[in-house]
Amino acid sequence: MFLFSVLLFSQCTDDNGDDNAQKGLVSFKTEPVYSSGTISFAAQVQFGFVGKATNCEYQLLDGSTVITSGTANCNSNIDGMGLFWNSAGIQLNINQAIYTGKTLTVFLDPSNKITDDLYTTTSYVNLYKKAEVLIP
Repeated sequence: MFLFSVLLFSQCTDDNGDDNAQKGLVSFKTEPVYSSGTISFAAQVQFGFVGKATNCEYQLLDGSTVITSGTANCNSNIDGMGLFWNSAGIQLNINQAIYTGKTLTVFLDPSNKITDDLYTTTSYVNLYKKAEVLIP
């Protein structure tokens, strides 16, 4: 019986380094807003099962041109169950004189490193992973 329990337990753990175990729905915890030369937002990853802290890449785009990119550390798990992992607030300084009157796009996890395949369609990407910000 002990051997059966050990085998069953080992089949339920995921220590093989499978990246799919850490994929979920990437979205904005707080939508991007512009104020005084700074775009602010926060990222969130929702896992379908217990996840762990992860890094979420982002890009700030002017059309298809990347203005800046970086990584948000989604390491805050306020639900206590490991399903939602949030980043701290992200602040991107931009030159207002260059981008006045333009609409810029914040794009989370553009290479889908932590986005589950279910959420990579154009509809999901536009709904959850991209947000536009008008620079007055």
